[in-house]
Amino acid sequence: MSIKQTYHLVGVMSGTSLDGLDLALCRFEPDEHRYQYKILKSATIPYPEPLAAQLRSLHNSGAEEFCRTDREYGHYIGKAVNKFLEGQNIVPDAVASHGHTIFHNPAEGYTVQIGHGASIAAET
Repeated sequence: MSIKQTYHLVGVMSGTSLDGLDLALCRFEPDEHRYQYKILKSATIPYPEPLAAQLRSLHNSGAEEFCRTDREYGHYIGKAVNKFLEGQNIVPDAVASHGHTIFHNPAEGYTVQIGHGASIAAET
């Protein structure tokens, strides 16, 4: 069995500015003892205002709304990745998503990001 030498990955990030979903398609190739990378394509997809408002206020929601939004947002990410990849003729080896931070309190030892990974996988 041969070891794959080139990997294509999609990275996904959403910041607290809520300006949109950041995506990057990258190629990684080995070079002696480390990997070299190249960003092949990147984009920021602006959030529709209703989604931005929902994410902005989610920290005040109940558990059921939090869980539902986690899954819905994962599906949103997966669909965004699919659209981002249209016309690229590349099937990524992985999609890596940081998600969107809802709670962040390092002093207390916790942070919570949403963007349900199984929902992203189901779409992509």
